[in-house]
Amino acid sequence: MKHQKLKQNITIKDFTPVISWEEIERVLGKRRYNRFCKWMEGQTSTYGGVYIDDLDRFLKGLAVID
Repeated sequence: MKHQKLKQNITIKDFTPVISWEEIERVLGKRRYNRFCKWMEGQTSTYGGVYIDDLDRFLKGLAVID
């Protein structure tokens, strides 16, 4: 039986962009970072940080959607 190689063109769209918690705290400052953490309660996040879409929603003053 012959194995067929599948050709995959991987692009940046194949990955989920994440911003580290440390970077968010550095940029937002302590007070706004604490508000963001409260806003994130119950949201899905990763070990490494926060999904860009969630941070974007927070910065725009939009509601949580998870």
